[in-house]
Amino acid sequence: MADNFYRYLMNNPAGSKVGVWSPSQQSNTNSSLRAGDVVFYDWNNDGIMDHAGIIVGSGTDPDSKYVGTLQDQHTTNRYHAIWHLKPYNPNWATTIITVVRPF
Repeated sequence: MADNFYRYLMNNPAGSKVGVWSPSQQSNTNSSLRAGDVVFYDWNNDGIMDHAGIIVGSGTDPDSKYVGTLQDQHTTNRYHAIWHLKPYNPNWATTIITVVRPF
């Protein structure tokens, strides 16, 4: 459960919020992020985190060919997908992204 993981990181001395990005703020490259940061996706902007991924670096998304900050995730087995997931997310226009850096 992504929301439980998010709440754990935020309510314990386990992580700090790096930032929150609305759809219009989600460019391909995000210099605020670094490898190991946890990316949480709120698909419908209801305050509940629906999914999570891990920032792994920067480069080219092998499927979409977007160039920028990359993340990996397990649910749909995305390897080095662009961090905002816009090419894969039918709800990208309502998705709020919150990133937490674990300690």
